[in-house]
Amino acid sequence: MSGILQSAVAAALTAAAIGGLTWMAGRARSHAAGQAGRRISPNRGVMGAVAAGCFALGGFALYAAAFHGGGAPALYVGLPFVAFGALMLTSLSPRMDVIWDAERMEGPASYGMPPFGPRRAAMAFEDIVEVGVDAMGSLYARDGAGQKLRWNQYYSGYHELADHIALVRPDLIEADG
Repeated sequence: MSGILQSAVAAALTAAAIGGLTWMAGRARSHAAGQAGRRISPNRGVMGAVAAGCFALGGFALYAAAFHGGGAPALYVGLPFVAFGALMLTSLSPRMDVIWDAERMEGPASYGMPPFGPRRAAMAFEDIVEVGVDAMGSLYARDGAGQKLRWNQYYSGYHELADHIALVRPDLIEADG
């Protein structure tokens, strides 16, 4: 019975932690960027917590592989967790930020991670022909040339950018029936 209780408590704590991080990301705000511009960035708390969790799980697995007979299976589990934790830390690079002002926006236009990406691009709001959610769950704005700028719900203040696009380009937002 205590095993079931331990599992239930662990599941509840995990759900509370994930819910708290999501709540924290949703309430965060954008920050000023130059002359009347705004900037959104991946939420440091969320990305830091995910990276710390990955490093902890990877570290435990690598420790088991090295000192407790975990062997190759523990190594195969540990290395990807450590690599993913490092990738999460790269999301805190300024190359991942989205910046906008009254006329244009600039941000990541590809999914690459630093130091190899992402490719950055800029577009005027008047050139946007589509906004939406892509197959990876990222929000995007696409211009007539097919270039997409991407961000997601883990960006602090992501809703402010969506609100600004809706304000300056109401023709791109579908009305709910």
